[in-house]
Amino acid sequence: MKNLLFLLISFFCMAGNAQEKTDSVKVVELAKVLQEKTAQNKKLMEENKKIQQENENLLEIVLLKLRKLIGSRSTIEKQEKNVFFQNNQGTKAENRTDPVEEIEIYDGADTIRGGWFYRLFHKNDFYYKRYKLVDNEKVYLD
Repeated sequence: MKNLLFLLISFFCMAGNAQEKTDSVKVVELAKVLQEKTAQNKKLMEENKKIQQENENLLEIVLLKLRKLIGSRSTIEKQEKNVFFQNNQGTKAENRTDPVEEIEIYDGADTIRGGWFYRLFHKNDFYYKRYKLVDNEKVYLD
């Protein structure tokens, strides 16, 4: 009985998937279309390679011309600078009238933790306050 049930189930499983023979014709047509597309793709790839080589050649030509142009300008500028320095006389130090900037020299700096607003944005950061010693007392400069 078990064998009979097994044979019936296997028969119905095989009989349920019956397909027509036209599928093989569709596969052959798709293969032909695929071959045509691959041939077209190869032609396009060859044309693309030719165009890329032409672009590279044109780019090399443009770069060479640009280098020549820059080289000629730099030699002209160098010649102009040499002429400028040859004709220019040196300036004497006593004729200089530039304003003098005061330089503030501090004695030290303390690390100070900021107020609550500063600590709100900078948690554990400290900032430096510079000071000068005047009569052994710190006078902060900031």
